[in-house]
Amino acid sequence: NLISLQLLEYLIKFNNRVVSHDELKLNIWEDSFEATDSALKNLLNKLRKKVGKESILNISGVGFRIQF
Repeated sequence: NLISLQLLEYLIKFNNRVVSHDELKLNIWEDSFEATDSALKNLLNKLRKKVGKESILNISGVGFRIQF
């Protein structure tokens, strides 16, 4: 789905750093009401299933980073 692709593209674009939860929610969703922590978590889980669980790192308390 489109939002998964946008998330993947964003993580790849900024693969040199950790991307915060808030930054992802602000830049991925057009509608701020849809940009909940739960929605982000669900989207990341779906994306991990497609690209490999170990590809998207969760940096506790900071955010996420993609690893090739």
